[in-house]
Amino acid sequence: MQRSSLKVVVGADVSEATLDVAVSVPCKIKRVANTAAGVAKLVAVLKDIGAELIVLEATGGYERVLVDALHQAGLPVHVANPRRVRAFAIAAGILSKTDKIDAKTLILYGEAIDVEPTPAPDPSAREIAELQKRHRQLVENNVSEKNRLKTAPHHLQDGIKRHIAWLDQEIAQIEQRIKLMIKGDTKLSAKAKLVMSVPGVGVATSAALIGHFPELGQISNKQAAALAGLAPYADDSGKKTGKRSIRYGRSHVRCALYMATLCAIRIAGPFRFSYQRLLGLGKPKKVAIVACMRKLITTLNSLMRTGQTWSPTAAEALPA
Repeated sequence: MQRSSLKVVVGADVSEATLDVAVSVPCKIKRVANTAAGVAKLVAVLKDIGAELIVLEATGGYERVLVDALHQAGLPVHVANPRRVRAFAIAAGILSKTDKIDAKTLILYGEAIDVEPTPAPDPSAREIAELQKRHRQLVENNVSEKNRLKTAPHHLQDGIKRHIAWLDQEIAQIEQRIKLMIKGDTKLSAKAKLVMSVPGVGVATSAALIGHFPELGQISNKQAAALAGLAPYADDSGKKTGKRSIRYGRSHVRCALYMATLCAIRIAGPFRFSYQRLLGLGKPKKVAIVACMRKLITTLNSLMRTGQTWSPTAAEALPA
């Protein structure tokens, strides 16, 4: 999509109660309620003015009603990373921050950056992602309670134990719900079967990929590594050659891949060979593991793109 060809770009600053919407031509700002009724009126207006791109930031859920409505109306919407938008604003000299200024900034961001419309999420995959988020919250609470139990006074221990038992039950129920959802959905079941054909990839990793990596198989291997936060970034300046490091990306996917990689380098020949080869070259263990994680995500991406199950021969063809 060429930014220069766009005539009507819309920036929408999202908050819990309101939406501040700016339109590039003519430049107007309008505030509407962030409710189903308010969003419906806004979408009708955007269709009438022929909006070619609507840019808004991810807000942790407050943007969902608007994004879903825009997708249903067939309007192109890009859900931007707030960190990138803020960095763009600072680079552009926009230091003040209000809802109206943010809406205008989103227009500039959409016009200047070669962004693509965010695809509509698969409802089942999104529900799995939400369940996984809740699962992580419960697991974190469970760990905290178990740590508290170690030093808690005797008269508090029974209550903590009851809470731990409840958390264990809730965690188990969510895990079962995720398994049943994947099993009951033909598309998701086929995807899970494909990624689980790779040694080391189990139910938890496949669920993380389904819920948090819908682009898998639709992008290049380099893009897949970058989205997973496994692409090495340079740190060079003048005569200095700094260490490459990984950063950004989707932490939940990266954590799942880490555990899967630890299994893969123990049981799968190509991954074990890559790991041992890197160690033989003097690479630190963590560096070797990250390289194998990158090999794993590129392998998974290739399998999803071709629709073929894993084989050692195919895996050996991919670089570490």
